Amino acid sequence: MVAALAVVTLVAACGPAPGGPGSPGTARFERVFASNPLVPTSSFAGAQRAISADFGRAAVLIQPPSGSWVTQVGVWERSTGEIRQLTDLDATTFAVGQPFISADGSKVFFQHMYSRLDPQDVDSPEVAVMRIDVETGEIDPIGFGPSPGITSYSVSGDGNTVVAEVGRSVKAWKDGALTTLSTGTGSNDGVQYSVDRQSMSTDGRFASIATSTPIDADTQQVGLMVVDLELGTVHASWTGPTRPWNPQMAASPLEFLVRIASTLDDGSVLFTQGLDGPLLRLEGTTGATAPTVVTEAFAEAGSANGRHVLFRGPAAIGHHAQTLDLVSDAVADAHLATEAGGNWTSVGVSDDGRWILVHGSDADHMDGYYLWDRTS
Repeated sequence: MVAALAVVTLVAACGPAPGGPGSPGTARFERVFASNPLVPTSSFAGAQRAISADFGRAAVLIQPPSGSWVTQVGVWERSTGEIRQLTDLDATTFAVGQPFISADGSKVFFQHMYSRLDPQDVDSPEVAVMRIDVETGEIDPIGFGPSPGITSYSVSGDGNTVVAEVGRSVKAWKDGALTTLSTGTGSNDGVQYSVDRQSMSTDGRFASIATSTPIDADTQQVGLMVVDLELGTVHASWTGPTRPWNPQMAASPLEFLVRIASTLDDGSVLFTQGLDGPLLRLEGTTGATAPTVVTEAFAEAGSANGRHVLFRGPAAIGHHAQTLDLVSDAVADAHLATEAGGNWTSVGVSDDGRWILVHGSDADHMDGYYLWDRTS
């Protein structure tokens, strides 16, 4: 455990804005935090996991001062509109990528350069995700053993369980214990596994893992499996279509990509496969897979409680964002209309479905993440 750091409060370039793009003077529209050029905004579902379930806190990568490349990690407090800096990193330990926050807002996660457990030891093979207690500032390294790096990871609602794609393997860290869930080979002679940002259920029991299984030298078959971390068994699974394997594949990888929107506490998974297929539900209680009422979708994210799924709609509506309420089966518009000079993409939805997290630039070229109250 790393000693607690002094917490620095910054004046955030955020706060209530009068009106908002698409409906000036009427929509409730609030800037959350500035976008960082070091964080790819196209990162799959990353933004949803950067904000707490109640949209009251967000994990922030703080841009370095002029002449420096050392990024810091902070937390944005919606109640005050300020960002608290949680780290005191240097040139050997600076943070990279979008930090995440647990759904309850108690813990923030980030990675050092190359995901090293000890970034000052360039010869160390140990990789880790760093976890910060938001209240105390204490930093705990969550080690995943020797590996070239951590490709992606997902955290439980309380921040006490982390599932990560480590090299070609998927590993789970739960309350200090590390378990290997699956191991891939990195070639065409074995099953490959991958983790999405939405792979972890809020209660920390289930982890959904996308798979790619070799059929022959030129073909692979995509799929999905849900692992019960308490029992150490496969809880449910789905087998998808085949795809060309060679690097010069005839079809785009997006045509086969499995996108996980939500992993629910009963072991069910909401996901899409490809670009224009249905939003599917792998049922945790029966193991059956069936389409939802949404017939054309590309999954983006899901609310922390699993009730709302954010997805890109069909081409007929310009692939604009929509949400599905899994309780009522209601589909609602989640697209914030763009004014001239602005550009907006919906990337997250709150537990009650009211707030949409959007990313983009307004007419004054203020780039960042914003909250939009779509009920106003």
